[in-house]
Amino acid sequence: MFLDKFYHYHLTHFKRHIFPNEQHELRLDEVSVIRPGERLSDGIDPINWCRAVYWALAYNEMQSIAWLDQFDEQSMDMSGVAQIHMAEFNIVKAILNPQERDLVAAIKAFMQVDVTALSELESRVAADVLLFRRSVHLPRIDCLLSVFCHEDEQTYQQKMLDALDKFAQCAHKMDKAGEPFPKFALDLVGLARVAYSGKGYLIPDHPYLPQWLITEDLTDITPPPEPESIPTL
Repeated sequence: MFLDKFYHYHLTHFKRHIFPNEQHELRLDEVSVIRPGERLSDGIDPINWCRAVYWALAYNEMQSIAWLDQFDEQSMDMSGVAQIHMAEFNIVKAILNPQERDLVAAIKAFMQVDVTALSELESRVAADVLLFRRSVHLPRIDCLLSVFCHEDEQTYQQKMLDALDKFAQCAHKMDKAGEPFPKFALDLVGLARVAYSGKGYLIPDHPYLPQWLITEDLTDITPPPEPESIPTL
């Protein structure tokens, strides 16, 4: 249930913005908090929006995806957002509604992005940002395109395993530096579940994306035991 709570807590943040005249429940364990809807700015940005879409895909919640698709660039807080994040936003938007949006144009725009270009906010921690982009962000976009551009199973598996291996390397470096880092490649879960449910594609078990996150009911999963250390490959 911990992933279910994480997802719905994240989604509610966006629902408060979409439905400003409604009351919204945030529930964690036995605690329930009612928050009013309001037009928000904090957290309504391309990075968090893409994460919400990936998790809606993981739960196969088409209604939530339709809500999230209402957001456009004008409704986003663009402060501190780099070009690469907008490129991913535009690719995901095109995938959600390919009849009305040009996916090819979005991919071409992404290919022209200078991945080393940093926003003013990112420049303060440039080394970490560039490591994260090369190890997490760019491989995730490769996996996104592999799933929705209908690549064959072998190509999909290669890209997913490459993304997970790079994620593991980044996690190990961040752990050694004492920096917090996710224990699982959570933003890849939705893509892996779409590939599995739609095409039967399944990647080998991986420390950062175990198969149970792909094949099992996400609403009925209990937290795994805490690892003693960051797993490495």
